Amino acid sequence: RNPNYRDARAVRVPEVYWYPTQDQGAAARRFRAGELDTVLNVGADDLDWFRRNQPEALHMAPIPATYLLVFNVTRPPFDDARVRRALSLAVDREALTDRVLQTGARPTWTFVSPGIGGYKGLAVADAKRPLADRQAEARRLLAAAGFGPDRPLAVPLLYDTTEENRKIMVAIAAMWQAVGVQASPTNSEFVAVLRAFRARDYAVARSQTFALYDDAYAFLQQYTGTSASNWAGWSDPGYDAAVLSANATLDPKARRAGLAVAEERLLAAQPVIPLFQYQGKVLVAPRVRGWWDGAIGTPPSRFLWLAD
Repeated sequence: RNPNYRDARAVRVPEVYWYPTQDQGAAARRFRAGELDTVLNVGADDLDWFRRNQPEALHMAPIPATYLLVFNVTRPPFDDARVRRALSLAVDREALTDRVLQTGARPTWTFVSPGIGGYKGLAVADAKRPLADRQAEARRLLAAAGFGPDRPLAVPLLYDTTEENRKIMVAIAAMWQAVGVQASPTNSEFVAVLRAFRARDYAVARSQTFALYDDAYAFLQQYTGTSASNWAGWSDPGYDAAVLSANATLDPKARRAGLAVAEERLLAAQPVIPLFQYQGKVLVAPRVRGWWDGAIGTPPSRFLWLAD
């Protein structure tokens, strides 16, 4: 509680302790033991237990956030759009969400979360193609880029350490192997991955984009040429112009249409591979009061309190 806050007397929790951890299982165990009041991301291995034993504590709802892979387009051969598209085509997104995760996450081929700010989302033709057809196209693109059985593409795949991420990366490596690509998943601490992004000292890496406000622009501005969080190093003046023009459009419908044009351009260049839209999986102890399941983020602790 900050005594200088304008409404300090209404703040009912004097202190909040946050415990960052990459071990989701350990966080769930601490919650079950009563040591934690909230856990902001439940691991897939613990979901069934909470569904059966503490369903009142489990809060699940779609959130506007996209799990994705990012290419360092300044590093060959990932500066070649054919290579990037081939790797995207080879990923079986439904297998990731339905068999690997089993958390209610929604497979996606688009970057922007559908529905955010009234944005309908794009229809991507590749999403309806059979996997075998996509794999054949991926092999053709790789061959055109100079890769094949005699010269397989090697992909260093960087991800931050969680059990969920490990399962996803192992599955993706197997999917790429099916089209002749040799992936090498490597895990590291989140801070180290962030440093690699900033220094562009990586080839392909796991990332995510969370919308901080209810608008498609919250996603699309990230990959403009001047964005500090454009980890890919991708730059397209046409994309930048489309994003800025749409954002300056006053008519909401025309604005959303302009943002869709920008997203189509981003997906055609494929500096990122969208994989799935997040499903919120939060644990909230019964003694926590004032909680609500918002579309973006968690309730500020200023509005929460603990029952006696």
